[in-house]
Amino acid sequence: LFVPEAAFEILVKKQIARFETPATQCVEMVFMELLNLAAKCDLPEMTRFVRLRNMVLEVVQKVLRNCLEPTNRMISNLVQIELAYINTSHPDF
Repeated sequence: LFVPEAAFEILVKKQIARFETPATQCVEMVFMELLNLAAKCDLPEMTRFVRLRNMVLEVVQKVLRNCLEPTNRMISNLVQIELAYINTSHPDF
């Protein structure tokens, strides 16, 4: 590697690492919005069956919570993948 390329890679890696926090915050905001949407989805048919509505909402919330950790892990892995290899031989550079 040439010295300028090494310096470039160091700078780029610092910037890529900064993506992880906003990305996980975005995941959290999407999660909260999906919970809000699920709570607001009221079908007229479901108003008669309050217990059924509550159970459906509970299941939806559980599914969303179960998907939260794998999503955060995927974000972290994607950032780590990008940090592992900076393709400076790409024609756009």
